[in-house]
Amino acid sequence: MKFKFTTKIHFLILSLIIATTNYAQCNQPTGINVTDITSVSAVLSWSESTSAPGIAYSFEVRLSGLPGSGVSGLVDSGSVGDGVFTSPLSGLISDTTYFVYMRFQCSSEPLFSDWTSAVTFTTSTLSSPVAGAPAGLSDTFFSARWIAVPGATGYRLDVSEFSDFSTMLAGYDNLFVSGGSTSRLVSGLNPSTDYYYRLRAEGLSGSGPVTSDNSNVIMITTFNEPTFVAVWTEGAWLNDILPTADHDVILDDDFVSDENNSTMFEVKSITLNEGYSYTIASGNSLIVYENIINNSNASSFVVQNNANLFQLNDAASPNFGEITVIRNSSEIFRLDYTMWSSPVIGTQTLKQFSPQTVDSRFYEYNSSDDIYSPIDPLTSTFEPGNGYFIRSPNNHVANNGTNDPQRWTGTFTGVPTNGEVNVALETSGQGFNLVGNPYPTVISADVLLQQNALQILTALFIFGEG
Repeated sequence: MKFKFTTKIHFLILSLIIATTNYAQCNQPTGINVTDITSVSAVLSWSESTSAPGIAYSFEVRLSGLPGSGVSGLVDSGSVGDGVFTSPLSGLISDTTYFVYMRFQCSSEPLFSDWTSAVTFTTSTLSSPVAGAPAGLSDTFFSARWIAVPGATGYRLDVSEFSDFSTMLAGYDNLFVSGGSTSRLVSGLNPSTDYYYRLRAEGLSGSGPVTSDNSNVIMITTFNEPTFVAVWTEGAWLNDILPTADHDVILDDDFVSDENNSTMFEVKSITLNEGYSYTIASGNSLIVYENIINNSNASSFVVQNNANLFQLNDAASPNFGEITVIRNSSEIFRLDYTMWSSPVIGTQTLKQFSPQTVDSRFYEYNSSDDIYSPIDPLTSTFEPGNGYFIRSPNNHVANNGTNDPQRWTGTFTGVPTNGEVNVALETSGQGFNLVGNPYPTVISADVLLQQNALQILTALFIFGEG
């Protein structure tokens, strides 16, 4: 028994020696450098290992602990293939010192180099916000606005009637605003009065919570007469002012136009403040007499399938900000086609619209020879008023002979189309043209025919559900 026990120890020791020898057969990467440092991110770069070619480079970003020692003190880590010599670093906080370690895997056994010595870097301090011109200025309120600060967990807003902020407006002395917002309604003001506002960003650092310096100061003067502005904030219409066709509307909170919220049917203009969402639910509509401004992101302003966003003034100020419009196909199977036209203007490519459709199954119609010609979906964007013939995604329901076809949901992203849209028609061949509705609302086929009586025959072939 003693003999066997001793032999086992020798075997374990021998194995450890072998493993240690294998571990050092790769050479480390060199020239490790950290650049483009902000308060929340940086870029790591390095030079090729002399053991290359191999498998991959690995890195760890730590606040404490040795590399490979586990999650305690680990902030970011990753691995990139051989031949790649840079990687973004994320998950950082401001004004904090980090330690970066790297190693190289030279074979799949696996064989690794030793970890490198630590390379240190320190993130920048939390930036001050940049305050901008207010939105929705009226006689008794305005919306303070600013540019988001990376890494901010919140903001502090000061409002005063004095440029030196010696006396703060009640309720707006160091007022906290959550980090997801870049606007705040300031109400209860006096007409024809000067006001000033500034902000500070709050965030985290290695030594605890931090606050930035003050932003620039914005001065505004309230109007001397009541204005037609309706503001939705904190789940209600401010001062019980309900919107009509004469009101500029500001949405300073989430809002859904559906059967449960029937207070907004038509407005003069509509502005969605950043950090909030607006949805026109299926079966509902909004009529806008002037323009649409979305200061939030595209996914926050949604027009659902069978909902309508209708603008009446072709000469209105340009719309601002992208929105999302959802449209369903008719009931189809995989390998079936649908004709699509975009209700928005933007940079969305055909492939981004239908990423699961095979690249060779996107077409545009060629009038001269009456055939559908392939179009590159990776570079082609939707042209307003043009139609496109697109096969259903490869992951759509297949026809097995007994099942039912399903609608496919198309999601368009861009600035809502308004105004007159001109489409050049071809008269060659049989004179057919593939065109589509360029607006995020239904249009009248009768009016379309009447206004284009000299250009088209008095017949339309309509495809798709809408």
